[in-house]
Amino acid sequence: MSVPTVAYIVQSTFPPSFADNPWTYCAALFSMSMISLLSVGQIITIWHETRKDKLLGACVSLRYVSTEYIPGWSALSLYRIMMQLLYFTFFINTFPDVLVMLCWGEKGPGTMIVLFLIDRIGDAISLIPFTFAMGLSALLAQVIPQKLIAAGRGDLRREVKKPNWLAFLPVLKLAAVVLFISAGVTVGKAGWG
Repeated sequence: MSVPTVAYIVQSTFPPSFADNPWTYCAALFSMSMISLLSVGQIITIWHETRKDKLLGACVSLRYVSTEYIPGWSALSLYRIMMQLLYFTFFINTFPDVLVMLCWGEKGPGTMIVLFLIDRIGDAISLIPFTFAMGLSALLAQVIPQKLIAAGRGDLRREVKKPNWLAFLPVLKLAAVVLFISAGVTVGKAGWG
């Protein structure tokens, strides 16, 4: 894409796919920002859980570690890797789009060309972590249900508890903040403020 073409395209307030509709722009900015933030949050949470388990295992069970047990290849660690790969796929698909949407009409053609390039690279390489995650999913397809049935002794209903709705409160607060910011950016771009 040449610089004059990008300069012509970027002169509009909203990207062409939103047809100058600020509400669809706000909804898309909100949803992609939430996906990006929650994905990064889950990647960090899983990484902390894995690190905590490794440190705890090193402190507690130095004398009791079985020679058959390989911590890096347990069903739990493979599941965590699979989930981190999926969250990373979500992140590299949505975060460059958020940057493009935020910078649309605000930055020059050179910056937009770089952001478009980052977006296309993110789209292209997202196949790599997704493919590895699907491979792990196929590997774990038999192991995880068997472990769940063994843990519940055949009765999975006994393991299911009522959800703790207060656990969703931080996510709802984050959603409110991101919605407020998305609406503010939309109002600013639309020139209503």
